[in-house]
Amino acid sequence: MRSAHRVPAACFLVLSVLAAAGCTSRSENPVAGPDSTLAYPARKPGQVGATITLCREVSKKSGKRLGAGQVFTIKDGAKVLAFVDLENEYALGQRELDLHLVWLDPSGKPAFVKRQTFTPGDSPATVKSSISIAPKKRDPGRYTFRVYLFRELIAEKPFRLRSEAEAAMERANAREERRAAAAAADSAAGSTAGSAAGSAATMDPEESRSSE
Repeated sequence: MRSAHRVPAACFLVLSVLAAAGCTSRSENPVAGPDSTLAYPARKPGQVGATITLCREVSKKSGKRLGAGQVFTIKDGAKVLAFVDLENEYALGQRELDLHLVWLDPSGKPAFVKRQTFTPGDSPATVKSSISIAPKKRDPGRYTFRVYLFRELIAEKPFRLRSEAEAAMERANAREERRAAAAAADSAAGSTAGSAAGSAATMDPEESRSSE
C-alpha cells in the first residue's frame, strides 16, 4: 500500500541532521549508474536500492516517460517528474518502506519534500514526485533530486533548469557546432581524395602498373 503527504522542509532538515549524527548503513561515496543516478551503496549486499528517471511528462497512451534527461526549460505549465524505481524492495521482508523524496534548489535547500510509504509487493515498485518549473516558481540553476530511505540517503540525481532564452541560445550553438563539424568532415574528405589523386598522378609508371 502506498501513502504520501507533504513534509515541511524545516522539519525534514532537522530529521536529516539527527539521522546523520547516528550510524549509517550506506557508503558516503556515491557510485554513478549508466542512467546517471548517483547511488549510495549499502555496506551490506542485497539491500534496497533505487534508480531515478527525470522527465517532462508521461504518455497518456503508452505510459512511456517522455523527455527524460537532466536539462529542462522553465516555462508556464511545465513540470519535472521524478520516477524512483526501487530495487531489492523485499530486502527487509514485508516491512513498509519509509521514503522521503526531496527536491533541492541551487542553494542546497529543500524546495519541496514528499514523504511516501511503499509496501513490498505493490506493483510497480515505483514511487514518484514532481515539481512545477513555471517562471514564477523556479529560477535557472542546478538542482538535485534525492531519495531517502528511513531518512538515509540512498540515491540522487542532479539536473539543470534553464530559461527559454538560454534554451534558444543553446539550440542555436548546437546547430552551429553541427554545421562546423559537417564542414570539417567534408573538407577532410576532399583533402583525402585530392591527396589520393595527386599520388596517382606522380606515381612511377612501373609502380602504377604493378599495382593494377
